[in-house]
Amino acid sequence: MQGSVAHHGSPLRGYYNAVGRSTVEVVKTLRSQELDAMPDLHRLHTEGICREEAMWAISEREGQTKGWWLGHLGLGHNQMYRGEALTIRGLQGIRNR
Repeated sequence: MQGSVAHHGSPLRGYYNAVGRSTVEVVKTLRSQELDAMPDLHRLHTEGICREEAMWAISEREGQTKGWWLGHLGLGHNQMYRGEALTIRGLQGIRNR
């Protein structure tokens, strides 16, 4: 089992790193005024960026700024899933780094 996880972990780590680098590049170009603006949630939905299944959660947070969303999705939300993945690894006996 551990060999399988190690083998499949490399592409996932590559994806994780690529998304991280891309996010940093985008964030570096943002001006502070943009972070204070409100996102166009309707556009995000109609353009397929936010799935129908997620609209209830998004609409509950309507009125939050782009900066809030960036912090929530870029930090908190992703760390929640990372924590779940590390917990599963630990339960499988795979040493976390």
